[in-house]
Amino acid sequence: MADMTTLIVISSFIMFPAVMMAQEVVNHGVCPVPMNKEEEEKIKEQERNREEMEEIMREIEISCLDECKTGQHNCHDDAYCTNTKRSFTCTCKPGYTGDGVICADINECETGTHQCDTAISLCDNTKGSHKCVCLSGFSKSGHEHKCTDINECETGKHNCNATSSLCNNTKGSFRCDCKEGYSESVPEHDCTDKCIVSIKLDATTLNRQRKLENKAYLLNVESKQIPVYCHMEATELGACGGGGWTLVMKIDGKQSTFQYYSRLWTNKKDHYPSAGKTLLDHQETKLPTYWSTPFTKICLAMKISHQVNSIVINKQANSLHSLIADGKYRSTSLGRHTWKKLIGRKASLQRNCNQEGFNCKGRYDSKARIGILSNEQNHCDSPDSRIGFGTGGDPHDDNTCGNAAAWNPDNGNKNIKAMCYILVQ
Repeated sequence: MADMTTLIVISSFIMFPAVMMAQEVVNHGVCPVPMNKEEEEKIKEQERNREEMEEIMREIEISCLDECKTGQHNCHDDAYCTNTKRSFTCTCKPGYTGDGVICADINECETGTHQCDTAISLCDNTKGSHKCVCLSGFSKSGHEHKCTDINECETGKHNCNATSSLCNNTKGSFRCDCKEGYSESVPEHDCTDKCIVSIKLDATTLNRQRKLENKAYLLNVESKQIPVYCHMEATELGACGGGGWTLVMKIDGKQSTFQYYSRLWTNKKDHYPSAGKTLLDHQETKLPTYWSTPFTKICLAMKISHQVNSIVINKQANSLHSLIADGKYRSTSLGRHTWKKLIGRKASLQRNCNQEGFNCKGRYDSKARIGILSNEQNHCDSPDSRIGFGTGGDPHDDNTCGNAAAWNPDNGNKNIKAMCYILVQ
């Protein structure tokens, strides 16, 4: 086949000579002489050649068109466009399913096609893929889907008493074994050679004795007596007041201990219980009251600088563990204005979604074990703002309790990390 330049030259020669000759005769002022049969045949032949040439040009133009480069295709944004002769094909990208024109994200966490070790990590779906979030006591090993045990004894991330105990690493945690001459006391990670003497009161007795002061009392929990802070007087705790609140958790929003995916939310193991004898300080704790204490009300409090704000959720349950551990969303109806009281005048949330309660979680971004999520769009798939306890995700995954907000929230972008307290009654 002739190349493009040759074809264009030939086509020009074939298409225009008769017209040029006729024009030349007219310009000399002489009427054209009727063509004979041979001339007519030549004209027809020239016309056929012109049409054939036009068809060849169209074929060349079609075969050279790349719809993928010119954008003249209908492939989905999450699909690959592949140019073919006279057409193109659409293929969904890895992590998506469909015919290429329509592609939908595959939720590997729901289909079970993820690469996470569910014994030590949790699967979190992302657009076109997924990520494995290591549970507390584990960290990423250099592979995006692998977690390895943290040796707290080697890294120094333990709180064993060096004088009276030895640190022994365990899978996902550690154990403090008492040295010779010492015996275990009530605090999990401490040892002492002294006896502890406390008033023996159970939770029922405490609730009846409303005039008792705010302090730790020895409570009967799971056939054991443990010291637990009880808030009796209507002071220091804002809207929650007094009346016998039992401490369950203390969370430092600057620490990752109680991040949304921490297994402390799903297991029945305490965390540094010796810190459960006081309230408005910065020591984190999780007490056996998390899984063993029934209640009808929950007190949620946040301390920012020296200001303590609190709200009450009227909710009956066998324990806080029973509301959270299974990961199911359970709604509340306090309203965004009430949740913002925890932060005060600096509180900021987007205007839509407003999913509130327990285990709040969209498909992407912000999450909260207890709290409220809001979004810029009129859906809850990708909330970008939150106020809550046990939080995580974008924005500010390292903010585990407080207020995080981005993408046009009603009071500006925020990253307020609070010291948080959860009590039940």
